[in-house]
Amino acid sequence: MKKYIIVFLVILSLILIMAGYKETGEEHKKYELNTKGAKYVVSLSRQLEHNAKLLFIDETGKEMDSFKYKGYGIFELAFFDSNYYMYSMRLNQHYKLENNGKFDSFSLQKEKYNDIAMASWFVSKGKEFLIESMNIGPGENGYLSSVVYRKNGIIKEAVFNNRLLADALEYKDKIFVKCTADAGNLESGISVINMDTNKITDMKVFDDDCIASGREKMVQYKNKIILYGYMDGMSGLGTFDMDTYDIDSFLMEDDEYIAFVYTYDDLLYVVTNKNILYKYDEHLNLVGKEIIKNEYFSSAIGNKKLYISKIINQEDVIHVVYASINFSEIENMGYIEVYNKKNMATVSRTPIINKGAKIWMGEHVDVVLYE
Repeated sequence: MKKYIIVFLVILSLILIMAGYKETGEEHKKYELNTKGAKYVVSLSRQLEHNAKLLFIDETGKEMDSFKYKGYGIFELAFFDSNYYMYSMRLNQHYKLENNGKFDSFSLQKEKYNDIAMASWFVSKGKEFLIESMNIGPGENGYLSSVVYRKNGIIKEAVFNNRLLADALEYKDKIFVKCTADAGNLESGISVINMDTNKITDMKVFDDDCIASGREKMVQYKNKIILYGYMDGMSGLGTFDMDTYDIDSFLMEDDEYIAFVYTYDDLLYVVTNKNILYKYDEHLNLVGKEIIKNEYFSSAIGNKKLYISKIINQEDVIHVVYASINFSEIENMGYIEVYNKKNMATVSRTPIINKGAKIWMGEHVDVVLYE
């Protein structure tokens, strides 16, 4: 079975194990945080323990402030409308930190399901609010998952049958959901939610599983969604036209795989493990290719004790979070490297240090810019 699908199914099985689950009761707290000078907010969490932490660090990695809480498998950190949101892939118990320091827990669709065992697949930013997701569990006709979103201030939920959800992107009056079939041939691709009718289209499938089966976030490039991934020795890139629903894709050569992609100067930039920066137009025509002359990037992308946990896009730079899986260095959670989009030259590097740690907290590492 393909590697990334195995990861999905392992996560799914873990979520169904109920031993040790409990509500934390950690509600209605208020923190007096000293975050002046912070550049990043870092979320750290254990997978199978009620153990999570937020760090506020400056560009040098200096900790401005931090606090611990009893989050369980907090895998995504999101920012929207001056507030920070932390989502669990283990429980339907998530957390919110307001800009005034108020800290509280919340659950999705609690009135409808009232089940603490339902967790989240992903969270992404929508126009009115965050696009949230739920791992509901077994239903009458298969395994159920859902996407929760806002339309004209109304909370809506679109329920998927036998789909593993990975990401979503809002465009016009539709939400495009990256998903994989949880039955049969394990196909992967994109389904579309009509936000007016709440109806879901059949999944548009990519021929090559490596393109849409992983956890990589989708990237918007004009009216197209860019998907990419790596699986079983193959790496590829695909496009999905959000107006026509047409798809296109290609595979990389031999042992070359895509590390990440971004948009810049009206083009799509593709960075690979071979230290090559490719430039494509919206029709996937190759319009430029150059060698990345950056020793820091080369050492990071070839380091088996690091993995890319987050890509943050800004206008002229890209922030790449390299999380550490060196279990013996319990304080070292990795680092954030900022690259110039034009040529992948390093602008800055920020270490992520969990100072005074007694256990390794790197099972889930996520980062957002401090705002």
